[in-house]
Amino acid sequence: MAKEIGFEAAVSTAWGNADRNADLFQLPRFTPWNISRLRFILQMTQNMLRKPEIV
Repeated sequence: MAKEIGFEAAVSTAWGNADRNADLFQLPRFTPWNISRLRFILQMTQNMLRKPEIV
C-alpha cells in the first residue's frame, strides 16, 4: 500500500538492522541510543552482528 501511494521506503515493527538486501518496504529497526557513548557503540556492533527477524 505504501509503495502504491508513492512512498520510496517504509519501516516495520521487526527488530533488527537493514542491509543492502533488505526489502525497502519492510525495513527492520531498533532503538539506536544509549546512556553512554561506549554502550551505544557496543549496541550498534551487536545489532550489526544479529540476524534480522523474519515477519
